[in-house]
Amino acid sequence: MLTYKRIWVLDESRSSLSVYKEILDTKYLTSYFETTTQFKNALLTKNGHLPDLIISDLHPLKSEEMFSIVSTVPFVVISEVDSEDEIRYCLARGAIDYLMKPIRKSEIIVKIEKYLSKNELDQNQFKLLESIKKSLGTRLTIKEIAILESFFKSTDLSATRKTIMDHVWINVIVNPKTLDVHLYNLRKKLNDIGVSIAINTPGCWQLSLGEIIDTNQPSQDFFYLNT
Repeated sequence: MLTYKRIWVLDESRSSLSVYKEILDTKYLTSYFETTTQFKNALLTKNGHLPDLIISDLHPLKSEEMFSIVSTVPFVVISEVDSEDEIRYCLARGAIDYLMKPIRKSEIIVKIEKYLSKNELDQNQFKLLESIKKSLGTRLTIKEIAILESFFKSTDLSATRKTIMDHVWINVIVNPKTLDVHLYNLRKKLNDIGVSIAINTPGCWQLSLGEIIDTNQPSQDFFYLNT
């Protein structure tokens, strides 16, 4: 049965991609990439839709830039490299797991279900989130989408600084003001469509949904940050 969960797979091996397709295509919304260039281009044209999980071979991740990109969402490394140093390296940079090839169908299915269940949204939450992302389209940055998703992990649409930081910057230490800048930009964009983020208590914010307006017109006066 096909679910609404999106999984992106990055692997330079066509034979591995074929195996992934046999395992994943009947259950998930999948996209496959043989090169990091294809993967990065897809993120640039994502139209508000980030994957719920990224599966990647180790080799395409052999740069801090790629680890920074994939760590925006939960990702798992599946590789032929059996090295304690490499496993530690990947986990320290945000990977939620490191599995060994050859790809085993039963292991992949069970593991993916476990990964995704930790970030499960019910259907109503999912529809609301998708409505917001559709209304703002490409105006939302990758980090802003991840921050927005943090609010939908709570039934009352609230999020603390810690829960947002843990979701957006997995196992990565960043300046606290980094979140403030991204949150400021996100709040301005959401205001344009009738959605607001207000301070609930110190260090905690509340997302409030009005009648969502579908608009893709650019707004002005944003701070810009590459983190």
